[in-house]
Amino acid sequence: MGLDGNTTRFLLYAKRRGVDFSSTATVGRQFFYLDAPALKTVLQDFGYTLSEAQIMGLLLRNEGYTEPLFQLLGGCEIRSFDASTYEGASDVHDFNLPIPEELCNRFSAVVDGGSLEHVFNLPVAIRNCMQMVRVGGHFLGMSPANNWFGHGFYQLSPEFFFRVFSRQNGFEMVCALVCELGGEDWFEVLDPAIVQGRAALINARETYLLTLARKVETVSIFSTHPQQGDYVEQWRKTAPQVLRPVPPPAAGQPGLSGKLRKALPAPLKVPVRLWRALRAGNRPQFDSRFFKKVTIP
Repeated sequence: MGLDGNTTRFLLYAKRRGVDFSSTATVGRQFFYLDAPALKTVLQDFGYTLSEAQIMGLLLRNEGYTEPLFQLLGGCEIRSFDASTYEGASDVHDFNLPIPEELCNRFSAVVDGGSLEHVFNLPVAIRNCMQMVRVGGHFLGMSPANNWFGHGFYQLSPEFFFRVFSRQNGFEMVCALVCELGGEDWFEVLDPAIVQGRAALINARETYLLTLARKVETVSIFSTHPQQGDYVEQWRKTAPQVLRPVPPPAAGQPGLSGKLRKALPAPLKVPVRLWRALRAGNRPQFDSRFFKKVTIP
């Protein structure tokens, strides 16, 4: 659990978007996973000019943990929550279990720096985070997406966050962003329910899904369970007695190459797929219907 260059950049971007870090709770105590030159570069990109000594102070003041960064972002109260004391969290609580009432509507920002995917009882854990945010505050999620196989219990999709952080649950999504580990290109993910398809991504590098959502009112969370957007649209259009499986997103009529691939004998399909993968190299396939390229300083 911790911050590297990508996730530090996301926190600074959230600050620029108006997130109030004055009272911050982190799920898990966050550690720095970037060196002084990298941190200095990220901070300079967002207008923070710090001396070498100040940069080293951020990295070392709390034995490498990130409370000094949250203080730089305006944090006056910074609390960390973990199921054990092994990283020195300020509060010990197992997020598989509901939080105490006194933590509800308590924080201006609740930050998951890559912990929720390690909590088995995910609906309870995410509801805890939502309840801890006060009205007008924000949830910030930094989740591993593609190519983190075996990292935790779950790899979460944009669909999950768009359906969970809905007006029905007292939230509105500000943005969902994806970026590859160490990459420079950032993309905003459009709501699959609005685009009416699934925001699928095929790529070869570890990828982050970064979520920012604002709490607009206090309601009973998950009074109705979230449902996947394209299924809901299909159900809306189709009478219950004739429901059909939801097809994959339409990609238009296949061209000549698609027809040729379909006509290939089965023994030839695997080598053709391998050839296409080698030809594509490590280029990610960001479908422009779902991914809008954005500039993050």
